[in-house]
Amino acid sequence: MFSPYNVLKEGIYTYWAPEEYQSRWILYIDLQELVSFNVLQLQEPIQMGQRVSEFRLEALQQDGVWKRVTNGTTIGYQRLLLFPKVKSQHLMLVIDKSRANPLISYLGIYMDPVTIWSSIYDDTILTSHFNAIQVIHIITQDNSHTPTSTATM
Repeated sequence: MFSPYNVLKEGIYTYWAPEEYQSRWILYIDLQELVSFNVLQLQEPIQMGQRVSEFRLEALQQDGVWKRVTNGTTIGYQRLLLFPKVKSQHLMLVIDKSRANPLISYLGIYMDPVTIWSSIYDDTILTSHFNAIQVIHIITQDNSHTPTSTATM
C-alpha cells in the first residue's frame, strides 16, 4: 500500500512510507539507463503533516562511489532544488531527520535547459542566479564572493 513505486505517481494522495520502527530511511532508485538532470522535485503528502526536516540526494558515479548531488531541509507540499548537471542511473534519497516516519508522495528529476549552472573547479563552488532579466555567476573560493560575469537577457 505504501510502496516505493508510489513516489513515481504525481499527486499527494499516494506515497511511500518506510517500514515502522526503521532508524534509516533510504529510497533507492534505478533509472534503467544513464540520465542527465539538474532539478530535483520532492513532495510530501501534506495532509499528513510536514515531517521531513533534513534530506539529501546522492548519485552513483561511474567509478562506483556515491556522490551527494544536493541536500535540503524541509519539503512540505513541494520542494524544487537546482544543482549542477548530473548524469547517473542510480539515485539514493536519504532522509536524515524527520519529525515522524517520513512520507514521500513524489520524486521527480528534470533537466532545466534555461538555467546554466556548473561547477568548473574542484575547490570552487559556482552558483548562478536567474531573475528573469539577469544571470549572475558568483564564484565562492576561500569564503570570498567574487561576481565573475553578468548576462542581461
